[in-house]
Amino acid sequence: MSNGLKELRTMSGKVLIGTLWAMVALIGIISILHGGAVIVTGGLGIILAGSATLFWRHDPIGPLTRYISSSAVSAMVALLVLEFSHQPMQIDMHMAFFAGLAIVAMWCCWMSILTAGAVVALHHLVLNFVYPYAVFPE
Repeated sequence: MSNGLKELRTMSGKVLIGTLWAMVALIGIISILHGGAVIVTGGLGIILAGSATLFWRHDPIGPLTRYISSSAVSAMVALLVLEFSHQPMQIDMHMAFFAGLAIVAMWCCWMSILTAGAVVALHHLVLNFVYPYAVFPE
């Protein structure tokens, strides 16, 4: 691996971890404003960001760190969409999945992008049958 790629991944990891923690705060604020389940979604967000942070501290640019953090980004966006359940903008919040994939692309790792995409696909497939309002308004 070139030094340039190492430097890019090192910087990207810091940005990604910071973004995950910012998303925890954002999800908490939106949950409060919408009267959502703050403890549940906030707790899940903390678990996701915390797990990614632990892997990142152990091996900042390692494969497992990239895959876990990429999955966490997609799962955080899923929590964001969940917090918009029964809101007119819920369907619009799905665009955040694309923003999440763009963030994950900073790793310059096709497996990270594939992993994040798989989490998005599983989220939509499973919740469409288990709890459709978490994914779509009607």
